[in-house]
Amino acid sequence: MLGLLATSSNFGGGWPTVRTAAGYVAPRLFDARERLFGAPQPEVIFWRDAAGWCPFCCMTWLLLEEMRVPYQVRTVPLRRYMRPGEQKDPDYLRQVGPGGVVPGVQFRNADHEFLLAIQGVEQIVADLAQRFPERYPRGDDSVHTRVLEGSSSIFARLRVARRAYEACAGAQGADPMELGLGRVLEEIDEMLAESGGPFLCGERLSAADCVLLPLLERTEAVVPYFFGFGALEALPFDRAARMLAAARTQSVAFEAVCSDSSTLGRTNLRYADDDYELRYFAAMEANPQQPAARRLKGSPEAVAAIDGTEAGEYEAWAADATEGARREAAGRLAARPAAVAAFATRCATGSSSLQGLEAAAAAAAATTIEEALLAVASLLLTDEATRQGDGLRMQAHTAADALRGTHGSEEAINTAAALEALSLNIGVPRDMGVGPTRALRSHMRLLAAALHT
Repeated sequence: MLGLLATSSNFGGGWPTVRTAAGYVAPRLFDARERLFGAPQPEVIFWRDAAGWCPFCCMTWLLLEEMRVPYQVRTVPLRRYMRPGEQKDPDYLRQVGPGGVVPGVQFRNADHEFLLAIQGVEQIVADLAQRFPERYPRGDDSVHTRVLEGSSSIFARLRVARRAYEACAGAQGADPMELGLGRVLEEIDEMLAESGGPFLCGERLSAADCVLLPLLERTEAVVPYFFGFGALEALPFDRAARMLAAARTQSVAFEAVCSDSSTLGRTNLRYADDDYELRYFAAMEANPQQPAARRLKGSPEAVAAIDGTEAGEYEAWAADATEGARREAAGRLAARPAAVAAFATRCATGSSSLQGLEAAAAAAAATTIEEALLAVASLLLTDEATRQGDGLRMQAHTAADALRGTHGSEEAINTAAALEALSLNIGVPRDMGVGPTRALRSHMRLLAAALHT
């Protein structure tokens, strides 16, 4: 044990001790503003969303990485994530119009000047293939044509099908089998069976895979989140799930830019109307007139499992977290603890006992939350022997008792609410990858549960 829980008001050596114990935290692809791959200058300016979840940006990003095209990154805030007074980059708006839709790509011309940004994944992919043919992972011609080319391509139809279940695509809580989702997944399943997998052209990622993976990732996450696990089980998704799993382990780029189910599900809630969650849940109620394969399990249970809000789930996440994931989570938390504490306060003030706090009280709450985050970091860095059995839970109660003794029971409850809210607002890949995020979410939940008792 690192001794970070030594006293009620001073957790040992504080954040410097955490940073030392966590060790080196590698730079992330998400934070890179230039990727040259050994070239003297970028050949492309890549405009993507600042939050890192836009599926069409992810497709472009993945293809740039797989092709190793030297690029520079510029980011644009998404509409639902813009801070008060924040504006989209006027340089980008000048090029593409007032909507500022991403992704956009600017190519360097023969005079070494960047052209105006082009938009639309189909056009971006076609231009990348034309400009860098030796690097373009075309794969099998028939697969490429079937997936990427024309208005009836698999990509085009899957893009339409997501409107049945994704709020950010304009869904209205319809049955996920509507808009052709089942049929297009059947075709993908057939192609994967023919290729032998794990990818559409066999063992290596092709351009077709790069374009489909982000949409399949959202199908895997969002359909269960709002319609229950039974909805996905009723679809021909097994091979697609194996394709996603292979990409996460075999493609360094996809592992770095992919998201997780909780982030994707909650992003859709952010884009939904006020009563959208209720309409989603109403749509998934079991209908006894439907065949058994089409009856949908209750979505609240799926949400709890995906978000890790139930004790059994977050305790399992904590137990499964690797040492590397825990160290990375602690290190990233220690890099800017005051900012994370302030963000946690903002996350909680809209729907918890922190609502309506005056500025001074909110600042005091943020200070207490930062102490709690230091305790979370200590839990993350607890040695393996101490973590066994009830050891980790006991450490969480020790930290909770210290916080309660210093700040009182009411502040402890407020702090628990902030930790719970923060656990639902860690964005993948915005803040960290899937493994560290699960580690951080679960350890915050352990401390929050202890603060409630």
